[in-house]
Amino acid sequence: MRLRSLLIVPGDEPDRFDKAAASGADALILDLEELVAPARKSFARGVVREYLESPRTMLLFVRVNSLESEWLDDDLAAILTGKPDGLILPHADGASSVKQLIGRAGIPLPPILPVAIETPAAVLGNWPMVANGLAGLAWHVSSYEAAIRCLSSNGTSGADIALYDRARALLLFAARSAAVPAIDIGLPQDVAKDTFEAYVSAASRDGFDGMMTSHPGQIETINAIFTPSHEELAWAEAIVLAFSSAQGFDALTLEGERINRRHLATAQRMLGLKADPISQDGQTLDFNEPMGIA
Repeated sequence: MRLRSLLIVPGDEPDRFDKAAASGADALILDLEELVAPARKSFARGVVREYLESPRTMLLFVRVNSLESEWLDDDLAAILTGKPDGLILPHADGASSVKQLIGRAGIPLPPILPVAIETPAAVLGNWPMVANGLAGLAWHVSSYEAAIRCLSSNGTSGADIALYDRARALLLFAARSAAVPAIDIGLPQDVAKDTFEAYVSAASRDGFDGMMTSHPGQIETINAIFTPSHEELAWAEAIVLAFSSAQGFDALTLEGERINRRHLATAQRMLGLKADPISQDGQTLDFNEPMGIA
């Protein structure tokens, strides 16, 4: 499952679904939570389920309402029959939140992508306990800002505040310890192009695997930066070939550069990003069997 770019779409605006699907995003997030008013949630569930049941050409996630909300059970009842490729769980506190979601559903669920840094408890959540049920871990700034009662100086990414940097780093560490993708959150659409490119490039360098956004115009930049270049892929292939030809060695010299198993792991991950998650005939491939957690 490739998750370089995830585009959030309000679940009560079906006229935007096909336009969003044409954006080039790896996945759509059909939202039943933050972007849908309470009076529109029932309507949103119906149109999201209908879209899930239509021919699919890309990954479709659904962001359900939080465990504490009055709407979650209705969300699950409405959309699980449509077999979404994954669920976005907002305001997750840790592994216990994922287990609660599975318990509330009462049936095996598709992979879950918790929005893991929206609450202080999530920073210390024991995510590896539920790693086999995760599609990744995501970061969201504005909710975290409110939860820790911090007055942001810029109102966007919080990049200039140490508390944000530390929480963001902890999410990255948690994703790596659970061996799942780490998903960053994009900036507002009205930022300058060079500012946004620098932001996405920094996320890629830091180790994030992809980015979530609600702005279709940002998808091209996100995909480009999170996709390895031809030169990077060629180097990764050379590393994999070198280690396959020298089995048992923990370190080698390749074109004058010393490489070890850490470089091999990075190369293997990079090569995994080459695969297109959609088959040639336009049908969705079976990425993951639905799974529960004991």
